[in-house]
Amino acid sequence: MLNVRGGLNAHNRPSCSVQILPKLRASHQEGLNTIQIQNVRSKVVALIAEGCDQEEMAAAVKELIASCPISRDELAAKAFPLGQGTWKVFHAPHISRISSVLGAKFDPILYKLEGDKLSSYVKYSHPLVGMGWLNAAGSMGRKYDDTVDIHFDRFWLDGPETLREEIPRDAYSGLKDMDDWMSKLGRGFFFPQLALFPIHYLDEELCVFEFPPLNSKIAVQKISSAAQNSLAA
Repeated sequence: MLNVRGGLNAHNRPSCSVQILPKLRASHQEGLNTIQIQNVRSKVVALIAEGCDQEEMAAAVKELIASCPISRDELAAKAFPLGQGTWKVFHAPHISRISSVLGAKFDPILYKLEGDKLSSYVKYSHPLVGMGWLNAAGSMGRKYDDTVDIHFDRFWLDGPETLREEIPRDAYSGLKDMDDWMSKLGRGFFFPQLALFPIHYLDEELCVFEFPPLNSKIAVQKISSAAQNSLAA
């Protein structure tokens, strides 16, 4: 009904409370979601510091994945700006199984991302072969919206106290025999079709990605930023 001024009658006007209520509910839900994400993250970080058992950490990582703050179609793209720096593995069930079978220890396991350049450093220890570092370097690219692909083309070994962060891409002819052997062996056993890693959780400090061939979720924590550029574990 029109009033004498040609406007809507007050009885026909939409209620302000009806318009605002959905926005308030959405804002409230968003706030609750943020609190939930923060609580889950805090729980995982606390468990890392405490050194909890694998079952407890697996349950916490599952909660973390369910609370991912980034939409699935943005995960691979966000992996580059958020991933810069050095990361340390704190949960990798397949590594635990391999360690048990071989009677070896693989710790720490580190990844360093600089731009699209990715390096991997794994410290091993075994009663028969001793201790040292297994290292690889290459690049990381975006394969799908939620998946990155990795291509390693350099592989080398280091002793327990001497870790080279990289070896030159074109320096194979000048490397010592062991480095040359490791590079050839590594390239021979590196299969690009197995180097696709779906991302399940990502923020500025924590990340969970999957190694599909073994159906294993790998969780990592950033230990230094790109500016710090440190491999300190």
